[in-house]
Amino acid sequence: MKIVLANGTKFCNTEERIREYCDIEIYRGYDDCHNINDTIAIDDIRAANRLYANIGRFDATESSRILSCASISPLLHAVDDVDLGDLSSTGWESLKVKIRPLLKEFLSISGIGLPKAMKILHLKRPHLFPILDTFVVKFLTGIDITGSYKDRLLDIGMKALDIARNDIAKNRVAFEDLRRRLNDLLIPLTTVRMYDIICWTEEKWVNRGDRHAPYGIARRSVPPKTTGGVSTSAMPLEWPQRTTATYWVNVDKPTKTCTIHTDGICEFERGKYETPYKGIGKLKRDGGWLHFSSREEAQEYYNRIWASTGYRLIIHC
Repeated sequence: MKIVLANGTKFCNTEERIREYCDIEIYRGYDDCHNINDTIAIDDIRAANRLYANIGRFDATESSRILSCASISPLLHAVDDVDLGDLSSTGWESLKVKIRPLLKEFLSISGIGLPKAMKILHLKRPHLFPILDTFVVKFLTGIDITGSYKDRLLDIGMKALDIARNDIAKNRVAFEDLRRRLNDLLIPLTTVRMYDIICWTEEKWVNRGDRHAPYGIARRSVPPKTTGGVSTSAMPLEWPQRTTATYWVNVDKPTKTCTIHTDGICEFERGKYETPYKGIGKLKRDGGWLHFSSREEAQEYYNRIWASTGYRLIIHC
């Protein structure tokens, strides 16, 4: 059954898209960590970080600032875990009055933007909040939130929630059918999570042409690439060719990972900065960000230096 969104995107293969996401992107370790109560706990932050929230990665005090924010719990208590797409217009307007101060409180915490906030809020209210990260917001609104002021982020977040509610409500029957067809998934997905997955994958895999994921390459549910009008669906899927792009390897010694990011494309790469223990262009005690002219060169560096020492390679974007 087709799903048609307000921005004109039509999805005809949503079941295969979500199954492929669960196979190759981050699924276990996040979607099985719902914690529906009114208190933000360290386990919520750890689960969000498995989905690349990067809370505390560049500032060790970020987690403690979230955990010590006493005003979040009463605001969260006022927001029930209701299905976003089932809310009437009147019910949604009433609930937005409670959601806005909750989101504002999250965004008032230094270092916490919309993606980090929503990755935690989805865990606390998994039927109400989709994950509104940079990719999803760009796909829904056309706005790049990188570097946006906090007040603007609040308005953009509320706008994206409006769009999400309208999209899900207008496609309610299709989403109910999709949920029935996916009832064999190891970890059940809520409607808002299915919604943000199809939006996120459309922006990353299709619009940006980046099909690489931590556990594989997206092939089954995305349109075949074409070169000069000739389908490349039968050709090996190689690294995306960007004539002007450069790449960074984030060597992280505490987690024993090497993560490849594309310069200017990835929100985590844009947020990098030098710390006393992590360098840019050089390695320090906890690692560093190293620059390469191609993905092949970056991966060759990993293979040569780190693969034999037990470090894991992650292709992020």
